[in-house]
Parts: sequence; C-alpha cells; structure tokens
Amino acid sequence: MFFDGAVNANGVGIGAIFISPTGQHYPATSRLWFFCTKNTTEYEACIMGMNMKVDLDVDELLIMGDSDLIIRCIDALEAEMIMNEVHSGVCGPHMNGYVLAKKILWAWYYWMTMEKDFYSFVQKCHKCQIHCDLIHAPSSELHLMSTPWPFVAGVTFKAVTKKVVVDFVDSNIICCFGIPKTVITDNAANLNNYLMREICE
Repeated sequence: MFFDGAVNANGVGIGAIFISPTGQHYPATSRLWFFCTKNTTEYEACIMGMNMKVDLDVDELLIMGDSDLIIRCIDALEAEMIMNEVHSGVCGPHMNGYVLAKKILWAWYYWMTMEKDFYSFVQKCHKCQIHCDLIHAPSSELHLMSTPWPFVAGVTFKAVTKKVVVDFVDSNIICCFGIPKTVITDNAANLNNYLMREICE
C-alpha cells in the first residue's frame, strides 16, 4: 500500500493505493474538510489505507509512505493485552469488534490477524454476552392510545348566537356525556346568558 497527503491553500487531500501481487490497482482518494498539518494528512492517508485493508480483507500488507509514521507490529501476547485494555479496561466501553479494530488502529498498533482476533475476542467477552441485548428502559404499564377524556368535534356556524351555542351544548355535550358538573367560560355573552342557565338547571 502506498499513501500520501497534501496540504495547500485550496484544502487538504489524502490518497492511498493498493497494488495486488497480480498488479491490480485499488486507488482511493479523499478530501478532508478540516485544515491540518502535513503530518496529520499523512496519518489520515495511512488510516484510510488501513481501513481499505480491512474492507478488502487483505491478509498481508507492505506499507510504503514518505513520512516518519510508525505503525507498531506486535505479537500475540501483546495483542491480547491491548485488546483487553481497549475493550474492557479503565475506559473500555465494551464495544463491538469493528469499533475495537478502529480504536486500536488509531493507536497505531497492527498485527496480521487483527480483524479475526477482534471479533473472536468480543464473542468471548462474558460481560458482552450477558448484557448485549439488555434494554435499559424501565418497565411501565401500557396505556391505551385513546384520549383520556372525551372530546367534541369542532363545528362551524355562520353566527355564534345565544341560541346556536345552547343548541350545540344540548346536542353535543349534554346528550352525549350528561350534564357537566362545572362549566368554565370566558364570560362571553353567548355563553353567559339565561338560556344556558336554564339548560344546565
């Protein structure tokens, strides 16, 4: 894998290219939407290449770049210790295998079987298996979706006179729900009149 990054007044760009043993080329480029130093572009380009390695399921990889990046290759014992610390250590959130791979790659550790190791490590984690499908919402009583009290459908009138209001209250409220215990009004003349008092008595 070859990688490189560039910074100029127009922006920041990174690129990586895989060349297979048969000569097949797999290029990838990207533009970063934040300004950074030349070294940071090199890091981002290498990370993009490492992500391509995971996506293309590459077993062996020779990394070539013109920067002073150091990717530390480690043995199986160190790999187990790093996975344990990142996955379930002091700040380990017990993430899945994919996120675990990203976090360890960001820390610049690498080994040949890392992707397979991440998934098998997470599958062997006792706490992940116990709590993986745990729903963290408290149980509560189910409620009907209907309204908790009856509503009257709105109607329109040409003129809202005393007689119209009394007829509406009689036919839509009293006939359907009975005589109300209390009627609260805004003291409008069409609600606060003798016809309304008669119907409610």
